[in-house]
Amino acid sequence: MVGTSGYGVLYGDPELLLTPWDADGNGCGYNKTTKDYPYLYFPSINLTAAQEANENMDLTSVTDILRFSMCVKECPTDNVDEVVQCRPPTFALDSATYQECVFYIGGTQYGKPLRYPTTKFANRFCVPDVGAAIEGNSSIVVEFKAQFDEYIGGSGIQTYISDIVACKDPLLISFGTAFLLGFIYMIVLRIAGGPIIYLSIVGLILGTAYGGYMLYETSLDMPVEDQYKKYYEIGSYVVWGIAGVLLCCTCFNLKNIRIGVAVMKCTAAFIGGTPQVFLAPPLAAIMIVAWFIIWAAIATFIFSVGKIMPNPDLPFLTTVEWTDETRYVFLYSLFGYLWLNAFMIGVTQFIISAACAIWYFSCTSDSNGSGSLCTGLWWVFRYHLGSIAFGAFLIALVQLIRIIFEYYKRQIMKANKDNQIVKIILWTTSYLLSCLERFVKFISKNAYIQIALTGKNFCAAAWNAFVLILTNALRFGTANSIGFIFNVLGVLFITSANGVVVYAALHYYDPFVGLATNWITPCVIGGLQGFLIGMMFMSVFSFASDTILQSFLVDEQLKRPDGMRPAIMNQFIEGIEDKKE
Repeated sequence: MVGTSGYGVLYGDPELLLTPWDADGNGCGYNKTTKDYPYLYFPSINLTAAQEANENMDLTSVTDILRFSMCVKECPTDNVDEVVQCRPPTFALDSATYQECVFYIGGTQYGKPLRYPTTKFANRFCVPDVGAAIEGNSSIVVEFKAQFDEYIGGSGIQTYISDIVACKDPLLISFGTAFLLGFIYMIVLRIAGGPIIYLSIVGLILGTAYGGYMLYETSLDMPVEDQYKKYYEIGSYVVWGIAGVLLCCTCFNLKNIRIGVAVMKCTAAFIGGTPQVFLAPPLAAIMIVAWFIIWAAIATFIFSVGKIMPNPDLPFLTTVEWTDETRYVFLYSLFGYLWLNAFMIGVTQFIISAACAIWYFSCTSDSNGSGSLCTGLWWVFRYHLGSIAFGAFLIALVQLIRIIFEYYKRQIMKANKDNQIVKIILWTTSYLLSCLERFVKFISKNAYIQIALTGKNFCAAAWNAFVLILTNALRFGTANSIGFIFNVLGVLFITSANGVVVYAALHYYDPFVGLATNWITPCVIGGLQGFLIGMMFMSVFSFASDTILQSFLVDEQLKRPDGMRPAIMNQFIEGIEDKKE
């Protein structure tokens, strides 16, 4: 990464990426002829194309709207007496509608100059100044500004922002209530996790059976000559068959359902006793975002190495023609970003699994265990740095292959727009690569758990995890299904309840009443806060439940004495042993 950074800084110049291009393909401020004209200005707007684009906006319509452009010394104003200093493009030379870089509506002889106030954007483009008033100007300019206000600087967005700013205090409070709701949900799982799951299963079976009943009743009400009557009747039998299969699976899988419920309750107990585990995801997110910003800066320098030219799709913007050397340097830099990103995620997963495993095996029937994030962090950098890095390497390699394939897929599809066979092959390959990435992530995640439990290297841990999952497929499948139900219910509960908290604060708490012109916006933001925090809660819950399940299976293999595990799991294992006897 140091080498790629040096290459980019030494040979690149990110400012060149902002170079605008006039209608003749001259880079404004880039070469000798335009060095004194660094800004791009659009002297006339194709309003007909703009109105047509409202219905079907694409790159072609944008190019058509902004096809008349020129390089200017300074961004013009709406003052008709002010001279526009430009490098005249071909379309403005010997033209009946252009004079001294100004477009005249109706022609230069009797027409009126089209002028509108502009402001600098990215210090390269002269864009309409939506804050300036237009007086005494043509209806075309007024219409253009009105459209720009509507789609870019509309008052609706400003209203939403002002409501959010005005409600910053209740929204800050709701950020805390979202965490509180997450812990409340954990308590609910510990108390009523079993009934929730059993009611969900019964509801699913009854709902499916009722769906079959409705199809059958509909078929009875249809006339005999109706061609769809038979399909509805057959559909009802199929749905009833599905309900029967679900019922049989439930009856023959009750033991594994009990294990799954016990694992989820145990996970809730771990989270309740180790709330500091929630420090890991936000700290990791901060580091991941910081690393992305650093890499993006490096990539910008590398990206700018090469010959700049107008973008084929949007000719007034810049693209870069790379050499093979620059292309390889960029790919190496991209792989480095993916690798370190996957490594930070892997470290976070390992720390959570280590804390969970420590908690599980330190529990007794008489006392709760204690998980430690610091111990997991020490284990990573003292014993397992290479194992986590190797797992991250595999993930990054598959991700890089996917990115390269997606790039070439787009190029191939552009060249074969009407070839359906090529599209099917490309989409199938893309799907298989996405499956491969998910598989590698799944194996790596479970390998990290095994490393935390056994201390083995990545390859041995990955194999142990694979064998453990394969030999206990029904248990894992059941536990994951139960976990999925809890995860969905948890996210929905935290999201909706947090939105209700904001609504109640804005309507019933006097200091906050009347803060917002529209209560919907802050409630949506409150719900979004709840959704993000709920996703964080349930991601930790999901990973911890996987660790608890693997800890339980290892515990079974070790045949440790009774009372040397969490009370809920100890009682559960004792129940199975009694049945065997």
